[in-house]
Amino acid sequence: MIMNKHNSGFSKTKVFSNKRGFLLAEETLKIIIAVIAIILLIGFLTTLYMSFKSGQEEKQAQATVEKLKQAIDSQQESFTIYNPAGWFIDSWNVKMDAVPNICRLNGWENCICMTDLSFYQRSTTENLLKESKICLEVSQKVNFLSDDAPGSIQIRPVPVGLSIEKLNDEIKITKK
Repeated sequence: MIMNKHNSGFSKTKVFSNKRGFLLAEETLKIIIAVIAIILLIGFLTTLYMSFKSGQEEKQAQATVEKLKQAIDSQQESFTIYNPAGWFIDSWNVKMDAVPNICRLNGWENCICMTDLSFYQRSTTENLLKESKICLEVSQKVNFLSDDAPGSIQIRPVPVGLSIEKLNDEIKITKK
């Protein structure tokens, strides 16, 4: 082995022969970690917003059902629903084969319920009956008439005007 002033006898191998390549890899790793952190933050904020929005819509649906019940009880001829947009409002009677559990368990003979559109579309009748939670008892049988779905009215476009008509011992509600 030849020794000179630049060679001390030991071979020094460079771990990284290209400092620019090393810096590039390090910066790329930082960028990838930052992008992943941003995506996780966006996912968390979206989940937080959706849970807040869902809670707000349920409160709006509960208030709408209560006001509609008041309109029926006070024999108003019309009623306007402003929210929640896209939800369905249905009527149920104990004489029907299928009645939501909340109505059956409370012993209500007639009830009206509101259901979220996305739940309404993906549900079987069994799930709809099991999961309907926004329901109230009404004193008479209510029949919703519209082209949206048999026996229900979809709250779309907002506001939805309803016509309330009493026929003998039944209330007929139609979309204006």
